[in-house]
Amino acid sequence: MRYPLTIYASWFAALLCGACLGTPDEPAGESAPEACSPFCEAFAVNLPCPTGFARLRKPLEFSGPPPDGIDASDLGRPLTANFEFIEGAQGGGIFVGAASKTETVNTLTSNLWNAEDTLSAQANLNLWIAQVGSGSIMTERHASLTMARTHQIHSLNVEASLQREAPPGATFYLAEVATGASYTMIFHGDTSRFHSGVTARIPLLQGIGISARSYAESHGLQVSHVGRGMAPKTSNAIFAFDPEVMMNHYDISEEASVPIGVKYRSIPNVCVPVSKRLLWLDPIEVNVHFDRLRVYNGGGQSWRLTPRCRIGAREQVLVSPMPEPWASGHPVESGSIVDGTRGPNGYTGHTPYDVGWVETFTMLPGSELVCSLEGTTSAKSEPLPAANFKVRVGEAGENTPISDKMGHFNTNVDYWLDYRVTFGPLESLH
Repeated sequence: MRYPLTIYASWFAALLCGACLGTPDEPAGESAPEACSPFCEAFAVNLPCPTGFARLRKPLEFSGPPPDGIDASDLGRPLTANFEFIEGAQGGGIFVGAASKTETVNTLTSNLWNAEDTLSAQANLNLWIAQVGSGSIMTERHASLTMARTHQIHSLNVEASLQREAPPGATFYLAEVATGASYTMIFHGDTSRFHSGVTARIPLLQGIGISARSYAESHGLQVSHVGRGMAPKTSNAIFAFDPEVMMNHYDISEEASVPIGVKYRSIPNVCVPVSKRLLWLDPIEVNVHFDRLRVYNGGGQSWRLTPRCRIGAREQVLVSPMPEPWASGHPVESGSIVDGTRGPNGYTGHTPYDVGWVETFTMLPGSELVCSLEGTTSAKSEPLPAANFKVRVGEAGENTPISDKMGHFNTNVDYWLDYRVTFGPLESLH
């Protein structure tokens, strides 16, 4: 088999470089002799990398959305450390004569991704700047939810003997292209709002009809949408984490099969930027329990209860609905039990009812949570006199459980709601 002249030259340079340095199988230290540079520059496996870069024994691989206009014919093309394709004559495939393979998969998937390090973030953000309006990975955090029907995966059969000399600045190459149809929701916001608790709760939203936009707005985030052969059936995207929900809420083109995802792999023996971990602020879990309703006045009515909560000025999307029969209307009676605790309007007799509602919020220290009990009563179709409480979250270890009551009254209603606020994971979440 014949190889391009550049490959033979690289092999020869590698032998000379190894002979010069004396350790051909190990990277040189910072004090590598300058005299060896002429031999090693053509095959730089033994030269030290610049500050902030490293030469790795195993290739790195990153997934991302597809650049506009690419297809399987672009496999093997080199990219810079910023995941930008090298253009021109030097931008051709770096594996001379490498063959590609195609695998038909026909799978439905839902994938939640969040930027945890600078390199994986860069692999995605370069192609999202037009959507999110920002490419910052230091002051903002980004996450995406992608629903996809993958039809085929196109990849490259790579052999070291086929690698030509990488052009200047080349760091990665296009290793895989997936085709099919997909729909991506991109969430982004500043680090003080977009914390780890926001992404952790997204899986709880499946199947209850909460839109991406309403969830993002409740946390002060922005959301953008990118569709490739797939679109939501309604005007707002619904979270979908299983194939059945996906098929019910999205129109998927049966004819079109377009690039929906790519994988980048580091070029062997090149210096790769050292990826830095992106800090996601860790919130505190705050659990609000509505335990017991004590009705002092309001007998013969039907009460429909509605919880509402906000963090700061932002109304929160509640994952846990009010349990039945309170969600649709619970008949209540004024009580005759006297326990020494008077109602807000002075009544002492009451009838207790279990409520059993609990919701978990993820909050940063210093933020304030306000929750209220609202609803309607059948008496003259009046709103239930609303009551609320507020709690300011302290640093980890500084928060103590709260057990208290809130209530209100009018001419037809007099009640207390016993509530609790606890901190940390629940033994059984929802």
